[in-house]
Amino acid sequence: MYSINSNSNRSRSKGRNVLKRKIWALIVMFAMVFSLLPAVPALADTDPIDYSDLYRWTGLGITGTGSDTMQFKMTDGYIAFCVDENTVIQSFIDYVKVPLDHTESSNMFDNENADPDKIRAILTYAWDKNDPDEITAIQYALWNEMHGTSLPGSVNNNIKGIFNKLVDDNQTPPISAAGINQNSFTLTPPSPDSQQYIFDPSTTEYSFDFQAFSGANIVYSVFDENDDAMAAGDYEITDNGSGSYTLKLKNVSGPSGYRVEATTLKDTAVNAFVFMSLAGNSNNINIKKSQTVAGIKLSDTTQTKSFEVDLHYSATGNLDLAGTKSLSGRNLAAGEFTFELYEGEDTSGDPFRTATNNADGTFSFPTIEYNQDDAGTKTYTVVEQTGSHGGVSYDTNTFTVTVEITDNENGTLTVSPSISGDNDSIVFNNSYAATGSIGFSGTKTLNGRELAPGEFTFELYEQFEEKDAQQIRTAINNADGSFSFESISYTLEDVGTKTYTIVEQDGDLGGVDYDDSVYTMIINISDNGDGTLDVNYDEESDDPEEIIFTNTYSATG
Repeated sequence: MYSINSNSNRSRSKGRNVLKRKIWALIVMFAMVFSLLPAVPALADTDPIDYSDLYRWTGLGITGTGSDTMQFKMTDGYIAFCVDENTVIQSFIDYVKVPLDHTESSNMFDNENADPDKIRAILTYAWDKNDPDEITAIQYALWNEMHGTSLPGSVNNNIKGIFNKLVDDNQTPPISAAGINQNSFTLTPPSPDSQQYIFDPSTTEYSFDFQAFSGANIVYSVFDENDDAMAAGDYEITDNGSGSYTLKLKNVSGPSGYRVEATTLKDTAVNAFVFMSLAGNSNNINIKKSQTVAGIKLSDTTQTKSFEVDLHYSATGNLDLAGTKSLSGRNLAAGEFTFELYEGEDTSGDPFRTATNNADGTFSFPTIEYNQDDAGTKTYTVVEQTGSHGGVSYDTNTFTVTVEITDNENGTLTVSPSISGDNDSIVFNNSYAATGSIGFSGTKTLNGRELAPGEFTFELYEQFEEKDAQQIRTAINNADGSFSFESISYTLEDVGTKTYTIVEQDGDLGGVDYDDSVYTMIINISDNGDGTLDVNYDEESDDPEEIIFTNTYSATG
């Protein structure tokens, strides 16, 4: 029982093991079969491929790395050309456009079943000068390595990749792999570019010169200040040659701003795609037969530059304010007095304009310029700056100037000033005064007895050429014999030379013999110009230190 059961169990176990081995053999066989099939990469759910966007070239195919021409037209607004190694876009094969950053594009480069020889060498720029809807290209061979970061500069190595050159491309340098087909484009606005152009109501046409350079045709458009395109009849752009152009604005009726746009081909404008080869109608991708194509969207092939012209209205006018300085008492010197012009009636801050007098007394403030924004009424205040010249009395009057500014609407302003006061003019009157003085003194000597104060009197006379001398001062002696006359004051009217005489007055003191000496004092008076008079003795004058009267007293009995 036990043996029979044992054998039966062993038999069942052996059968199960055989079945397992057969199942594993089938699994391995299927795995080997599937490993030989082309890989079908999974599409990302969030990044689907539009299989309805198919492209097919139905022209005559080119095999290998030949140098004949081919066309591949993309109907959705792109121009494209093949840049894969050792292959061309095949006739009657459907291709689906996939961006380079799509998962399928990455698989084409990185998938272990991708053909290691299919190296991509994508151009960075291309455009057709005549018909940008399609490109006619010549295929050339280049050397490159899988996942290489750059292309070599020589085409004389083993052929591993191809790229396309535009047929009849006369650009210098021509298009090269990983290079740029430069279309240098410059637009220089009218000079100076910051100039504000002035509207003149007497004309309706304005011309401006500018410069533009491009390797391709330039299309111009002009827009008004509302950004609306102007009608062709309202402007002209003339090509003067050598990159020089003239913009003429016509039918201009008022101030306005304009924008000139110049459009031409871009320096660089590339969108690159992988074109996946579809196997029949199954939409299955055959990586090994797929193509790398550089496509340029037509809307991305142009570049636009612009400049603005501001045609604005401007009206100008000016005001020249002048006045007069009058100085009595002495001659006026240029630049002695300063005058201040304030905006408004407040004179406590910094003046708006200043001026100094000329030698003839006139003064003028710097010209005040106005534009159309100043139309209306303006008020100014004119005062004299208080100075520090000695002897000068400054004028404290203020003058209010009211200015009416009117826009004549022809580019000019009428500026009409009116000045407060009866004379409708600005006049500052100043006076100059100078003073000086002199005093005379002397000594009384009395022999024979002691001198008593006030015993003797002395007289000071002013001498005149045309009239008798006039006594102007008297003095009496002090106890010590000294005496002094009260000082004589002078003004500007006294400038010149004055002569004085000093004598002793005869008295009636008993026993006194009086001194009949006469002292002549000659005084020169001149203006120092600073409010003071220079008063000094003439060299012909008697010595003021030697005015001495000597008397003798005697008694008899």
